Amino acid sequence: MKRWEVCLVADRPAYRVECREFRTLVGARLHMRRNLGRGEEFYCALITDRDETRYWTYYWNGERILRWDKPTVLSSRQAREI
Repeated sequence: MKRWEVCLVADRPAYRVECREFRTLVGARLHMRRNLGRGEEFYCALITDRDETRYWTYYWNGERILRWDKPTVLSSRQAREI
């Protein structure tokens, strides 16, 4: 059975990562949407399958969630500028 992991990233006040596993991609995406940018605590989310063959990166820019398809990693300041 395929499993999906969501890792939420915060860099303020201290660097923090929270990860949670889901049975479905839909469940993983719902968790990401509910928590990314909530109270502007987390600014980045990475969704991967258990085999790490598929992944999606999302950023919160202060107004909405944006999917990021580039191989670069952004800081929270850079994410707010996109």
